[in-house]
Amino acid sequence: MSWELLVNEKLNQGYEGKAEECSYTFTVNLPEQIGSAILAQHSLAAHIEELRKEGSVVLEYRLWEDKMSGTWSTDYQAEVVASSSPLFWAVIIVGVMVILGLLVTNQVIKNVQETVRYLAEEGKALIPPITVGMLALAIFGLVILTRRRA
Repeated sequence: MSWELLVNEKLNQGYEGKAEECSYTFTVNLPEQIGSAILAQHSLAAHIEELRKEGSVVLEYRLWEDKMSGTWSTDYQAEVVASSSPLFWAVIIVGVMVILGLLVTNQVIKNVQETVRYLAEEGKALIPPITVGMLALAIFGLVILTRRRA
């Protein structure tokens, strides 16, 4: 492969913040191969426009053409650097995990309480149901705390 740089643009160089880089390759086949560099530039421009619609700030982009591609196709490689997504995905993921953890804990406590109630009806329970639920929650909390320290 012998890559030739077709486009190298740097924009918004005063931007301060997180950025993400996306690299991808694509192939243009016959009959579109005639004028394929223009087609590749239009594809890259469409990608950049979509990023701008999503609220990202495009910082730089490059487009390479593989001069050693075959006779029947031409390979291109694009690289775009843009600001990170405006949503704080880490915060969203942690929030969802906390909610799921609470739901699972709630379900475990309900199942333990139902089991103890059943045993209480049979006269086999030694501890009231609410105490078992609190005990299960305390054990769950201890497991979480010990994992964080380890």
